[in-house]
Amino acid sequence: MTLAEFIASREESADVGAVIGDDLVEGMPGYTYLGSLYIERLPSGVFNLRIGTGEHRSADIAELESKLFDAAVSEGLIAETGDERRTRLAAAYVERIGYDPFEDDPTISADEVEQALRDHALEIAKADAEASKAGTP
Repeated sequence: MTLAEFIASREESADVGAVIGDDLVEGMPGYTYLGSLYIERLPSGVFNLRIGTGEHRSADIAELESKLFDAAVSEGLIAETGDERRTRLAAAYVERIGYDPFEDDPTISADEVEQALRDHALEIAKADAEASKAGTP
């Protein structure tokens, strides 16, 4: 399944909890995907995505749909072909780091690229935490 196919499965709901059978989000409006995944729409109009113990908020639904898709793929809830995975990882790498790792090193594996993206995200989070402690934005 591609990200575009995943997004195409989106259905608006006035009660996400009723659709997916989860009391935690009962009565919450939002969008469901594939009948079991969801993104909430808060009263402010901002969207909220819960993944594990984390929450992500954004006015940009596409940003959260991408995060939800990535999480669902990594958890094995959605299968994607090798080509789809390489394309998704290359796009994420270009966006975050600035170049296509598969073009730079044709021998690199998708798993190595995925790990590099995780490592990069951790480095950014650590730097943000240190800056926050130091009182710099």
